[in-house]
Amino acid sequence: MMLLRRIVVLSLFFLAVCGFATKSEAGLYFATDQIIFADLVENASYESDFGLFAMNDVAQRFKIFDHKNSEPGAFFKVTESMWTYLDEGFGFYFDVYTEGKKDKKADYSWFSDSSLNQFAGGTSVDTAVQHVKVQWSDHLLLANLDDQLGGGDRDFDDMRVLGAACKLDVITATPAPVPEPATMLLFLTGLAGLTAVGRGKK
Repeated sequence: MMLLRRIVVLSLFFLAVCGFATKSEAGLYFATDQIIFADLVENASYESDFGLFAMNDVAQRFKIFDHKNSEPGAFFKVTESMWTYLDEGFGFYFDVYTEGKKDKKADYSWFSDSSLNQFAGGTSVDTAVQHVKVQWSDHLLLANLDDQLGGGDRDFDDMRVLGAACKLDVITATPAPVPEPATMLLFLTGLAGLTAVGRGKK
């Protein structure tokens, strides 16, 4: 009951202090030295993991809430010593399990930067659809999920996670794209061609 009371107080504080002053925009990243997360709401038949990914390396993830164990009322504190990317820039991801808690593998992953949205195998999907909406102020943020493939009902209440930090910095940079093998091959072929032309002119 105490945990639920703390959740309610935090939520009311977010709405009262930040309210309409909070901003919401896709594709932004945040930085801080430590942050406390609270699982506020789960209002869906699907289950989801929630975590952070590094701005400059999407493969670097830090899972905060697990789809099998976490329930509304759960808290978790992340510090820079636990995950070194925390002060370098991070975004949010939700791994969605359509079969619920018994599901062993996520079906797809939704990111706060929608250009990264993908099926579990890594194939891009719904990259033009915002599934994760983040509202923030100087000290608080609220990550809201709409989990259904294709866009869902757009209510963004399938899972809501509150984050509280002493200070949140907003970073507008986007992750460096990882070159595909075909792109790399084309690049190397072009480089070899330029080298050959350069030698021919000597």
